[in-house]
Amino acid sequence: MEGILWILRTGAQWDELPVKYGSPMTCWRRLKNWQKLGVWKSIWKKLLVMLEKEGKIEWEVSFLDGTFAPAKKGDSK
Repeated sequence: MEGILWILRTGAQWDELPVKYGSPMTCWRRLKNWQKLGVWKSIWKKLLVMLEKEGKIEWEVSFLDGTFAPAKKGDSK
């Protein structure tokens, strides 16, 4: 889990994963498997419920941004 979170937090490539987190391939497979099983969505929902109960979410001003800009291959000249 820590290896997956490190990759997501840093935006690094899998082959840059520090040795202390274990095998990059194992972390990648777990990430994909957990996505397929809906684990991340379940964690997200539970986190939202927990934060709402603690009064830490103001729904009137909340938003989720899922946009990204893909990296282009090759020279831009």
